[in-house]
Amino acid sequence: MSKEAVIFVFTDWHLKNGAPVHPVEDWPPFAGPTPGDNRTVRQIAEEINERLDSILPGDFPPGEKISFSYLRVGPEVIESRAEPKWEKVWGAIVDRGSVKPGANSRKLQKMGQGFKDNHPSSRDLARRIVVVTPQKRANTLPELNYFLGSIEMRNAGDGDDLISQIAGWLAGISQSVSPQVRAFIQERY
Repeated sequence: MSKEAVIFVFTDWHLKNGAPVHPVEDWPPFAGPTPGDNRTVRQIAEEINERLDSILPGDFPPGEKISFSYLRVGPEVIESRAEPKWEKVWGAIVDRGSVKPGANSRKLQKMGQGFKDNHPSSRDLARRIVVVTPQKRANTLPELNYFLGSIEMRNAGDGDDLISQIAGWLAGISQSVSPQVRAFIQERY
């Protein structure tokens, strides 16, 4: 059985007046900036795992594969009793348009702090990945500058770019994790 890298989806697309009105997995990250790319997070997740299967060798042990999964909640749960346990979250897909001054900006910083506070001490473990959509001229969100030592910041210009970046990251983790680090992951996650 494969291990899952759980990713937080930081978007308020699914909210109206702070309450969910759509499932977060129905968010199409690139529908506006990339006409015709209406793939949802759910569809992108399936494509990430399909791409990962095509990257890894055919005889790759299924128990060693680290596949993609995502939380079905957004920033509305940060600073609440439902806030994720950041030590169990491997990264985030951030909707650049959802990061506004005020509450969401503060919540993004809280997520970054959660990643920093729960950063694995082993150098062999991959840093948590944060992919920001859509790509803009400014590559780093100012709210995350302080946390760049514990996260790997990337930008995605379209759905195919997002799929390639996350599938490549997962393939690298799946193939390079030493037995000691794998034991640490299995024990902690």
